[in-house]
Amino acid sequence: MPKELPPWFVQYIQDQQNQLKNVQEKERLRITNEQKKAEEARSRMVRNDNKPGKSLPPLLEYYGDSDKLEAWLQQARAKIEVDFYGCTEYVKFWALNGSLRGKALRRMEAWVREQAKPELANGNHFLDRVEFVFRDPQAKERAQRKMEGLRQGTRPFLEAFIEWQALLMESGGGSWPDDAKKVSLDRILSDELVKMMITVPSQPDFESYCSIIKETDDRLRAYKARTPRAKNHANSGTPQTYWKQHAGTGQAGTNNE
Repeated sequence: MPKELPPWFVQYIQDQQNQLKNVQEKERLRITNEQKKAEEARSRMVRNDNKPGKSLPPLLEYYGDSDKLEAWLQQARAKIEVDFYGCTEYVKFWALNGSLRGKALRRMEAWVREQAKPELANGNHFLDRVEFVFRDPQAKERAQRKMEGLRQGTRPFLEAFIEWQALLMESGGGSWPDDAKKVSLDRILSDELVKMMITVPSQPDFESYCSIIKETDDRLRAYKARTPRAKNHANSGTPQTYWKQHAGTGQAGTNNE
């Protein structure tokens, strides 16, 4: 039979285990505290602890125009997230409804009357309903057709890119992978810019790809703007032949008498 462990050794093992538990508990508390601080910092970045409506500009009025829907929805979502943080869904619901005017107010009236109860009202549901009612079902298809026919032409790349990006968002391509966006963007580039891009190293992400295209386009335009001036300067310094200088004087094409 093995002998029992000495009491001092048993106590030593117990102390080591207790120390380990204490260290693990302190580490757990530290991580929890850091996570709490990070969450509080994030909340301070987005919330407004003052009265609603004081951080961002007033919410735009919406009259039901489909071409202005996306901009209104974007502003409304930011307004609810920032200025109405901590408010009840009932307050958010009526704040959003208060920005509707004309056709928008009339077409939402029946639904609002049905949902305007404290237990049913919800700000996000209100925005979803507005989007459902007023979004043009053909908008995506039109944007896709416009994007397919879009070309840079003689415009600066940045100007064409802004138009392409707007159409991309309208067509629902904002979530496309980077490779798909690159292929779509390549289609609008001028032949001259495409040739310049042949020797440019490829970029892994879409943002870097756009930056390198703009940089290449800027250099190309700067070179083209300088070239005519250089040619004109060279021509202005070319000596004229004697016969051109004395054209119409009746003298021969030599200065020897």
